[in-house]
Amino acid sequence: MRASAVLDASALLALLQGEPGSDRVLETLPGALVCSVNLSEVVAKLAGHDMPEADIRKELFEPMTTDVNSQGNDVNLDVEVGEMVKNGARYKMYVRLLRKMYRQMEMAITGRQV
Repeated sequence: MRASAVLDASALLALLQGEPGSDRVLETLPGALVCSVNLSEVVAKLAGHDMPEADIRKELFEPMTTDVNSQGNDVNLDVEVGEMVKNGARYKMYVRLLRKMYRQMEMAITGRQV
């Protein structure tokens, strides 16, 4: 199957936020691809704007039902990549949170700004 378009993060964000040009993005969606880096950027931006994880999932990772393929499995690569991107974004968030906590602990112990 050949992709009809490859979308970047700005195109997806325009679509999700109803910005000008979102109608053109919507027209290209059937058959379009998004690389994991761009999808990760979209997730990070939405999370950075305090969008709840459940809403991000609803917008980007709606469950899809798949048929068993010729190899005898029902793995949907789009869903799996989406899960990997979500886990990567969650990991980055936890790393930032832990870094902040460790800085606060170091400041409390040493009594100086780090």
